[in-house]
Amino acid sequence: MLLVMEMHTISFGIPSYNEPHNVLRLLGMIESQVLPPSVNVNEVIIVDDSDDEYYGSLMRGIVKYSHLPIEIIHNSSRRGVAAAWNSIFSRASGEVLVLYDADVAIRPETTLRLISPLLSSDGLGLVAACVRPISSSSLAGLMSSYIAEWLSQMRTHYPRSKYLTMGRGMAVKTEIVRSLEIPREVISADLYVQLFTIMSGHDVGYAPDAVVEFSPPSLLREAISQTLRGFFGHRQLRVLSDRLLRNPSLGEELVYAFRVARQDPHRATAAFLGYLLLFFLTPRLYKGACSYLWEIAETSK
Repeated sequence: MLLVMEMHTISFGIPSYNEPHNVLRLLGMIESQVLPPSVNVNEVIIVDDSDDEYYGSLMRGIVKYSHLPIEIIHNSSRRGVAAAWNSIFSRASGEVLVLYDADVAIRPETTLRLISPLLSSDGLGLVAACVRPISSSSLAGLMSSYIAEWLSQMRTHYPRSKYLTMGRGMAVKTEIVRSLEIPREVISADLYVQLFTIMSGHDVGYAPDAVVEFSPPSLLREAISQTLRGFFGHRQLRVLSDRLLRNPSLGEELVYAFRVARQDPHRATAAFLGYLLLFFLTPRLYKGACSYLWEIAETSK
């Protein structure tokens, strides 16, 4: 009896802002992804909010990857992640859409480990990657590493909480988001997609072996601003989040914060100093952290 292999299709989506070098580096990693013959890449959709100079640099470099099914959408002004994702959602044709930030690093097996649970389960609609910062000795880098480890603990022990998804790396069934329009003012677009997936009757999951790495901010004010943005973004969606998710209490969050601090007091001290400065810098960073456009960023997207 002849067995017929079931074929599957995937799409990649990459939002970018004035970062042609990051996009080209990520394309090289996508090119090196280990995927079985049964998985075909339909398209790699890049939404590029770049100045003409950066866009020209991207177009010159992308020639090297002409064999990839690349589609580029160029906007001459910055529109934000939500708008970029909306464009990607409406154009993706694969069964599963894999979303990566342009400035991340992925391992050869990352994509397969992200999409496999979705291709093998009808009830699962979204899978979040294991997002880790690249090691950095700066105060901002140490602070980011501590927070990332704490978030990892949250995802492991509270897999249906607001801490599950990070836009740096995730996969979702395309049929769920194809007609989705994330409101422009939404800060945490990743949490919005998680909530929408659950409201659509699908479950969400976490792939701890699908590792996505990113470079943490080198400036402390950016690291603090990231923390503020996470807080304001989650507060923006609090009503839905509390109704649909199992979010940890403040006490539970603190328990894991202390556990991570015991394991790595050096990074915990950096985080403590960062949060101490938070009270002094909040008035200056408040406006940028509340906007869907992260205007404060200088060393990271």
